[in-house]
Amino acid sequence: MYNEYFGFTENPFKITPDPEYIYLSLKHEEAIELIEYGIRNRKGFMSLVGEVGTGKSTIVRYLVRKLPDLYISLILNPFLAPEELLYSIARDFGIDVSMCFNTGDIYSEMSKFLVDCYKNGKNAVVIIDEAQNLSFESFEMVRQLSNIELENDKLLQILLVGQPELEDVLVKENLRQLNQRISIRAKLTNFDQDDTENYINHRISIAAGVRKYIFDKSSIKKIYKYTKGNPREINQLCDLSLIIAMGDRKKRVDGSILDRAAKNYYLKKSKDGTNLTKIRYKSITPILFFFIMAVGVVFFLFPDLNFNSANQSKVNLISINKNIMDNKSNGKPKQDNFTDNNSKSDNKNNELDNNSNKLDNNSSILPIIVNQVAVSKEITKDNQSNIKSNGSNSKNDTVCLYVKKNINLREAPSFKSKVNLILIKNKNYIIDKYEYRGEWVYINFKEAHGYLYNSENLFILKGCKEDE
Repeated sequence: MYNEYFGFTENPFKITPDPEYIYLSLKHEEAIELIEYGIRNRKGFMSLVGEVGTGKSTIVRYLVRKLPDLYISLILNPFLAPEELLYSIARDFGIDVSMCFNTGDIYSEMSKFLVDCYKNGKNAVVIIDEAQNLSFESFEMVRQLSNIELENDKLLQILLVGQPELEDVLVKENLRQLNQRISIRAKLTNFDQDDTENYINHRISIAAGVRKYIFDKSSIKKIYKYTKGNPREINQLCDLSLIIAMGDRKKRVDGSILDRAAKNYYLKKSKDGTNLTKIRYKSITPILFFFIMAVGVVFFLFPDLNFNSANQSKVNLISINKNIMDNKSNGKPKQDNFTDNNSKSDNKNNELDNNSNKLDNNSSILPIIVNQVAVSKEITKDNQSNIKSNGSNSKNDTVCLYVKKNINLREAPSFKSKVNLILIKNKNYIIDKYEYRGEWVYINFKEAHGYLYNSENLFILKGCKEDE
């Protein structure tokens, strides 16, 4: 709907589990590493648990794509009968079950298949999504499959993926045998505020083909406030925000647009019959009760009270608020806190003003204008003194990246992403563009561009001369 307006090739905030758009927070990376370890080392049973919308299905599809050398059976329907479940797994593995007339025959063919896989150095994995909905009989069928093993190795690896209710199901007395066999337990949690910001910008950059910052700092904070970092809710709230921004003919999403989108989104959730994330009915009930009682007392004491003047005041107040909002919407959108050292001089003053407008009293990062680039306060005071801040395009005022040890320049803000270039220890690199994003820094220079991780102060940014 808004793809052409914002320059996207496709919707960046679709809620389908597309591994192309995966953003790996530290928790997501940890979960993937644990599961990979369990599969590679034949640990048998594993579990991946996370709340609704935290990205479990996306990680599953990411693993399927990342591990092409495995035989994988992906079960998306947990409501299958035990016989149907066994048949589906066998079919996914490519086992011919046309001549199998009962579960015993399929089980026998499965045993032969798994032994052959092991002899050929292959591995087989069964992934069951929404596993909390499996029946006791299906759990038992899965446990029986895990019994196909050698003395020193598991022939079949089984990953149970589900919501937190899965843990409640597994601790039941009748499933204690299966629960005791789970050797790897991975958990997903919501993003923190930095990951929320990186996640949004990451998806926009993929959809646009270039780095774009459409959501300003105030809107990012409100997205985190409303969604608590839940990826699915972030997608839906961002999607609505972009629709509203397009309707207002704006290229940037600010806090006011985000508030309107949130009101629309959570009202829609309420009409659908689901509980609002931001409302706790237990706390509202006593407040509503006392409000009704107060109104009753007022009417009882003042039966002839006229509310027309109050209603007129309310109408006037709404009109005033509307005018204020209209005046705000006519303002120019704020510019990104990311620019090029070679940008035209006639844009300097506007950019300096816009960057100064971005200062947020609640923000932990204070932008410092250096060659029209907003740099994180994480740069040390010694390094700041080496960088000139007069906004000149002179080569004497360029910025250098000084690497303290070999460090990887990565394609995306993730330790699992592709390495674009290895930066060499004790070497200076002249930087065209850079921007801090939490502990990740986006770097652009002649040789390549990508992300650096600087939590251990592996590099510094400083002023450099032409002959350096």
